[in-house]
Amino acid sequence: WTDIREMRDLLQAGDVETDTSEPENMRASTLQLMHDRLSEQLIQLQSEIETKESSPAKSLNAKIWAFYLDGATRRLPTLPDTDAV
Repeated sequence: WTDIREMRDLLQAGDVETDTSEPENMRASTLQLMHDRLSEQLIQLQSEIETKESSPAKSLNAKIWAFYLDGATRRLPTLPDTDAV
């Protein structure tokens, strides 16, 4: 759910119209569908702005990359503490 909110914020910052309604339920399949749609829009936005030289475009592109990095970091598996064994 956090990813969905963050993607919506990034898309709005890029003046992309997107669905801002609340999910009809919190099922994984519903949230995944929303996530997939927003991801497609975010990729499209990034492909449009990544070659622009303006400060706002560069700033938004950096925020999008930070979102991707943060998401990847959150999904890293946690290794067990082998010293405790």
